[in-house]
Amino acid sequence: MTWTQAFSGQPVSFLAPDATNIELEDIAIALSRIPRFNGATRFPYSIAQHSVHVMQTVKEASPADAAAHLWGLMHDAHEAYTGDATTPYQQAIEAELPTGWPSPIKRIQERLDRAIAQRFGIDWVDVGAVKPLVKRADIIACSTEKAQLMAKTPAGWDWPAMPEPCEIELQQISAANAEWLFRFNFERCLAAYQQSKVKLLEAAE
Repeated sequence: MTWTQAFSGQPVSFLAPDATNIELEDIAIALSRIPRFNGATRFPYSIAQHSVHVMQTVKEASPADAAAHLWGLMHDAHEAYTGDATTPYQQAIEAELPTGWPSPIKRIQERLDRAIAQRFGIDWVDVGAVKPLVKRADIIACSTEKAQLMAKTPAGWDWPAMPEPCEIELQQISAANAEWLFRFNFERCLAAYQQSKVKLLEAAE
């Protein structure tokens, strides 16, 4: 079995995901219920909250980049189907592979990302262009979340060097509110992105 069933009942293949089976409802509900850091936090904190946090961090760094705002929100949307495979776990799997072999997890994530982008009309070229900015925001968000939500790391088990946490205070909210927050920001970011694409077309005429 190489597919998963989403909340709506839609089947989503890991090997050949079909964009027509991707639904915002499935993404928002799943991300609002999946915890960051395998749930090892002071209070429940979801991938949906993290996604909004990354989007807000991107906006602070690049206020006018609608594509970056949208993909900052959607950068982990594939986890609605795969779950949150933590970075250390992914790196451990990659360490088990022969040297030079590509990560199967990353291949599956990219297939899903492409299907998600296609479903919502997000140009994959735009995704590629904003990935460095989104990745930087993701790392800042991770640093902030670790500082506020996790226990102190034991000696000898240091994390990689990370940027300074941002000053935002993370709050505990319900899964229902996290879902609403994700949906609300998605609608706003998608509308702004679509408007930016129209402006580009008009400027090219």
